[in-house]
Amino acid sequence: GMGGHHHQQQQQQGQINLEDLTLEELHEMIQMEGLTQEQQMQIQAQMQLLVDGEDDERPEEHFLTIALNGTILGATEMVTGFPPSGLLMTSAFDSVHEDDLLGMHAIKTHFWERDQPDVEVYLRRRTIEGDWIWLVAKVVSYIDSPVPGIIVHEAIVKNENVAVIVSRITRIASLLLQAVESSLFGSEVGNNTGGDSVDASQDEAVEIQAMLLNAAENLGIDLSNSDNPLRELMEAAANGDSMWGGDVLISRGGTGEGRARDGKKSMDIVDHLKSGAALDLSKIILTEGEVKLVTLVLTGRLQIEDLGPLLYLALNSPEMDLVAATDEFYSLSEQQLKANSHAQSPSEMVLLQPPPLAVINLSFTDIGDYGMETLSEFLYADNAALKTLDVGFCNISPRGMMSLCQGLKKRNMRCLPPLQGLIISGNTISCEVAVQLGIALSAEPVRNKRGRDGRRLSFTNNDDDCEGRDSPTASQSNGATSAYKSNLSDGLKLLYMGSTSISPESLNALLSGLGPSCPLQELRLQSNRMGPKGATRLVEFLETKSDNRQPVLPKLHRLDMSYNELGDQGTSKLTRAISKRAKVNMTEVSLSGNYMGSKGIENIMNKLLQHKLITLNLDNNSIGDQGCQLVAASLPSIGTLTRLNLAFNDIGCRGVATLMRSLVGCESITSLGLSGNVMRISGAIAMGFTLAQHPRLSVLELDNCCLSQVAQCHIVAGIISNRWVPMKVMYGFRAGPPMVAIGALEIMAQHMSNEECFRLRRDIQMKTLLKWMENNRASQTENPSFLTNDDLSRANDMNDAPSQSAYLRMLDWLGRIPFDESELMDLRKYFYDVSDRDGEVKSDMNLKHRGD
Repeated sequence: GMGGHHHQQQQQQGQINLEDLTLEELHEMIQMEGLTQEQQMQIQAQMQLLVDGEDDERPEEHFLTIALNGTILGATEMVTGFPPSGLLMTSAFDSVHEDDLLGMHAIKTHFWERDQPDVEVYLRRRTIEGDWIWLVAKVVSYIDSPVPGIIVHEAIVKNENVAVIVSRITRIASLLLQAVESSLFGSEVGNNTGGDSVDASQDEAVEIQAMLLNAAENLGIDLSNSDNPLRELMEAAANGDSMWGGDVLISRGGTGEGRARDGKKSMDIVDHLKSGAALDLSKIILTEGEVKLVTLVLTGRLQIEDLGPLLYLALNSPEMDLVAATDEFYSLSEQQLKANSHAQSPSEMVLLQPPPLAVINLSFTDIGDYGMETLSEFLYADNAALKTLDVGFCNISPRGMMSLCQGLKKRNMRCLPPLQGLIISGNTISCEVAVQLGIALSAEPVRNKRGRDGRRLSFTNNDDDCEGRDSPTASQSNGATSAYKSNLSDGLKLLYMGSTSISPESLNALLSGLGPSCPLQELRLQSNRMGPKGATRLVEFLETKSDNRQPVLPKLHRLDMSYNELGDQGTSKLTRAISKRAKVNMTEVSLSGNYMGSKGIENIMNKLLQHKLITLNLDNNSIGDQGCQLVAASLPSIGTLTRLNLAFNDIGCRGVATLMRSLVGCESITSLGLSGNVMRISGAIAMGFTLAQHPRLSVLELDNCCLSQVAQCHIVAGIISNRWVPMKVMYGFRAGPPMVAIGALEIMAQHMSNEECFRLRRDIQMKTLLKWMENNRASQTENPSFLTNDDLSRANDMNDAPSQSAYLRMLDWLGRIPFDESELMDLRKYFYDVSDRDGEVKSDMNLKHRGD
C-alpha cells in the first residue's frame, strides 16, 4: 500500500502548487523517497521562504492559559513559531529546556499557586526550527473555569545574561528544595504507609497530612506561618504522579535490611550508597554565591521555608548579589547561635536542623578550594543520615582537600556516623593530605568510647559556636552514638581516588591511616600513573597483616588499578598479592590500560582462579591471540564470572574463535566486551554459533570491530537462533538492517533500536517454544514408549515450527546470507584450522575488498 501511495503523490506533484503548502506539509514532502534533486531544491527554497517570512511576523510575547497540571487550554500567536491550535491540550512543559523545567515547576507550585503571580521565571523554549530562545514568564491572572488555572505571559528576554544567571539560581534552589522535602517528608510518608503511599486514595491523603504535620512538629519545623506548605506533598501522596514524591517515597521505604530479606542475598554496596534522599547538583558549575546558598541549606542555617524569600530578595536587588544576601543570612544565624549561650531555658534556644540528606553529589561543579572550605561546615553539622559525598573533578587542590579532612575530623569528634562513600577523583591529593585523610576517614573504635564528658570536652575545645548547643544536642547525639557503637561495621565502604596524582608513598600513608578494621569494600585508583614501583608499594601494604593476624582491609573486594602503567611485572605482583589474601574474596578486578601482554595474563589467570570473580576488566592492553586463549582456558574454572571485558587488545580471529568455544560452557557470563578487536568472517561465525547456544549473554560490545555486512549477519543470526534470545543490549552496529537482509524482520522495522529488534524476536521465540511443547506432547501420545529426534523433527515439520536444535536453526539462517569465495577460503581455514603462513597472507589480500 505504501508504495502506491507515494506514487499518487508524486504524480500529483506536477499540479501541486508549493506556495499553498504549510511548513509541516513541505517537511513531510521532502522526506519522500524518489524525489529528483531539482524537486528537492524547489521544496527547500519554498521552506526557506516560509521560515524567513515567519521571522518578520512572529510576536515578541505570547499568552498561555494553563491548567494547574500544566495542560495548555489556550494560546495566542507564539514567539516560537508553533501554530497555537497545535498546542492545545499538550503540556506547557513540553518544549521547555530540561535544565529549566525544575525551576519553572518550583516557581509554579511555590509562588504562582500561592498567590504570588509577579515572581518571574526565566526559561528556554524550543522554536519550530529547533533553536532555543530565552523567555521571561509571569502570571497575569488566575482562572476558575473550565478548570482552575493560570494565564502566563511569556516575553522574549532582552538581556540574556540576566536570564542565564536567574534561571541557574532558580534551578539550584529547586534542586535544593526537592532534595530537602524528600529527605524530611519522603521518609515519614514512606515508612509509615509501608511504601504504598504512592497509590494512596484521598482519605489516606488526609491521614498523611495529619502525619506530616505531626512529623514536622517533631522535627521542630514551624508550619504555622506558611499558608499551605504541604499542598504539593499531599498531591504527591494522592496522585503519585507528581514531579517529586512518588519515587522518593518508594526508595526510602525499601532500603537496607528490607531489601536484603527480599531474596537478594545482599544489596550491592553501590546501590546501597546511592539510596536515600539525595541532593544532585552534578555538572552545574556553581558560583561563589550558589556555593554559600547550598551550604546554608545543608547546615540547617537556612530553613527551606526561607529559601524562596531569600532568593526573591537577592534576585530583585539591583545587583542581584547572591553572595551579599547569603553572607547577611549567615551572620544572622551566627548571632542567633551566639545568643543561645544567654538563653534561660532550652525552649529559647535556636537549634540547627540540617536536612537528613543521605547522598550529596557535587561532582563536576568546579567548586574549587573556596567551595570545599565553605562546604566543609556541613560535614560536621548534625546530619547523622549522611552516607555518601561525591566531589569528583571539582578542581580542588591540596588546600581545599585539607578543609575536607578537617570537616571529617570534626564529624568524628562529634560522634556522628562516619561517611560510607567518598568520591574525590580528579582532585589533587598531596602527601600531607593523604596522611590527614587516612586519619579523618578511619573509624577507630577508640573515639566512640568517649562518652558524655569526652563529648562535652570536644565541643568546648573545638567549636566556639557550639557551646550553646551542648546540652540540647547531648541527648540527641548520645542516642546516635550508642546506636553507632552497636554497629561497628559502619565506616568507609567506598573510596574513589582516580586521577588524583597520588604518589605510591602517599597512597600507602592513606591506606595505613584507615586502620586495620576499616570496612572498605571498593577502592578505585585508576589513572594515577603508579607504574611497577607503585604496584610494589601497594603490594607491600596489601600483604601486611593487622594485629589480629587478619589481612588488612578485610572486606576489600573490588579493586580498580586501570591506566596505571603497571606493565606485566606490576600486574603480576599485584595479582599475586591479591591471591595471597585468600580469606578476602575479590569480586571485581579492573586492570585496563596497563601495557599488559600475554605473559601478564598468564600470571593473572593463574592467581585469580580461586577467587569468585564477578567482573574482570582487561581492556586496552595488548594481550593478543595468545593472551585471549589463556583467558579462554581459565574461564571454565571461574564459575561466577558475569562480566568480562577484553576490548582493544589486538585479538584476532584465532583468539576470538578459542574464546567463543570456551564461552559456550561458561553459563554465568552475561556481559562481554570485545570492542576494538578486528573480527574476520571466521571470528563472526564462531561468535554466531556461540550466541545461538549461550543461555545468558545479554550485553555485547562490538564497537570498532570492522564488521562487514556478512559478519553482522552471522552475529545477528546467532542471536536470534538462541532458544531464549537473551540478548538485550548490543553496541557496535544496528541489528535492524542485517536482520532485514536475512529475512528476520519486516523492512518497515529496520529503524527500530537493537533492544526493540531483539524483544520482537524474543516474543516470536516464546510462541515457538509453546509450539514445541505442544508438538512434543502430541508425538508422545502417538508413541509414548520412545521419543527419537526423528519423531520430534517430523512433529515439527507437520506444524512448520523451526527445528528444536539451535545448531540447525542457525544453519537455516546462514542459508540466507550471501557468500563469496574469499569467505569460503576463510571458513575452510577456520573449520580445518589450516595455518600455513603463506595462506594467511593470501586470504588477507582476498578479504581486503570486503572491508574486513
